[in-house]
Amino acid sequence: MLIWSTPTEHIFKIEAHLELEDSEFIVPTDRETVAGYNRDDCLSTSRLRNWLEVCRETLVNDGQTIPRPTPSPGDPPQGLADRQARIQALITQLTSGVPADAGQRGPGQQARWLLAYLLEWHRRELKSVWWEHFRLCALSADELLDEQAGLSGLTLIARVGGKARNPIDRYSFPPQDNEIYAGEPSYEVGGRKLGSIHAIGEGWVEIKKRQDSAEVHPNAVFAPETIIGVEVLEDSLERLANLVVAQGMEGDGSHLAARDLLLRACPRLNGGAVEVEGEMTLAAALRIAPLLNGGVFPIQGPPGAGKTFTGARMICRLVIEGKTVGVTANSHKVIRNLLDAVVAAAADTGVSLTCVQKAGDLEPDQPGLRFVSKNDDLLNAIGNDCQVAGATAWLWASPGAIDSVDVLFIDEAAQMSLANVLAASQAARTVVLLGDPQQLEQPMRGNHPEGTDVSALRHLLKGLDSGAAPDAPQRPYRSDYFGASRAHRQAHRRLCIGFRV
Repeated sequence: MLIWSTPTEHIFKIEAHLELEDSEFIVPTDRETVAGYNRDDCLSTSRLRNWLEVCRETLVNDGQTIPRPTPSPGDPPQGLADRQARIQALITQLTSGVPADAGQRGPGQQARWLLAYLLEWHRRELKSVWWEHFRLCALSADELLDEQAGLSGLTLIARVGGKARNPIDRYSFPPQDNEIYAGEPSYEVGGRKLGSIHAIGEGWVEIKKRQDSAEVHPNAVFAPETIIGVEVLEDSLERLANLVVAQGMEGDGSHLAARDLLLRACPRLNGGAVEVEGEMTLAAALRIAPLLNGGVFPIQGPPGAGKTFTGARMICRLVIEGKTVGVTANSHKVIRNLLDAVVAAAADTGVSLTCVQKAGDLEPDQPGLRFVSKNDDLLNAIGNDCQVAGATAWLWASPGAIDSVDVLFIDEAAQMSLANVLAASQAARTVVLLGDPQQLEQPMRGNHPEGTDVSALRHLLKGLDSGAAPDAPQRPYRSDYFGASRAHRQAHRRLCIGFRV
């Protein structure tokens, strides 16, 4: 039996060294394995090209006209090339003087190094998504039969709706496994876009066509993962990097929460204490809320510990103090869950407030919560008729959202990447992280340098996971961050919620 495998692990190792510009650490085994794979690939391609040339010559000699394709320039679009040049310049500036050995870096140097290699985090993440898209484009109808993202053997049943320019056609297909859902984009064999999946059931699928594909009836389609633009997140990180290059990592001023997060700095509580003898966790949270004066305040605990309950009441306390609050998470559903908890907490405690959410789908307004579809509508509502606003990181990372709220709450922060939290944190001077570090983190598909491949909460807890012994050795970066006493840790463990400060 022939077993074919690619040297994926060796490739990833080499890519990581090249990203970090430390190619001298590439081991011979990795280099030889990848070189051998590339050699076989090149020889196979060369032999295929020679065979095709013979076929072409035979057809031309028989009188057929077979023009050669015109080569297209391989340069990236000018805008992308300009951005790559800017990012490389920032990486050089941020890492200047930073030791290659992580163990020799101080807190500020480690923070600069992390920021430098987070600037291309989104590009690295999207690489695998685009590779998968191009792979699907290259598959035949027969090959799509075995793909979870593909449907093959389509037969037109009828036109079942839509408009003349965008009709909806229903097709049948033979039994086959698939993971295709309504709302996903649909493409025919070769990669031409058809439209979107309108509905799908057992043995049938409805495709809403584009105007230019209204009368195209494919025998196979595929629905790749939707690629969401990340430019707004990348631009926010670039603004942060420019500020750090110009003004340094430490100090007060703009992007304070992001810089404190990178530094793993202590929360800024106006001199107040995190721990008061005999104080319960909820009471501590409500006492601390009005003391927050910039930086990052993390709250961690297992499922059901009361993080949402506590966070909602902290938000109500902040509103009483005249503060505006933003809420974000990886999904509209999680954001909505915390907003609902805020509305309930306000009703229980007699706090007058109104929340606003930019949601994926608009729904009728309800007491204490209304919905908008545009960024400007949400931003204009903050501080006017609404005190609490919920939206994804894309809104909070936009230029118009800079310093738009006093405090930004990030729910399920153990599942949001450090890169996205940094991008969104420009919206507030203070960021509160709610999460369970034992949860699975946000899936990452890119090959990222160490330290950039974690969630924001995991970054803060590095060196002291929630299961670690209280006196476990710390990483050198601001180990005083976790300076709470053993009794304090044990008390919070009994209460099933912990403030890691």
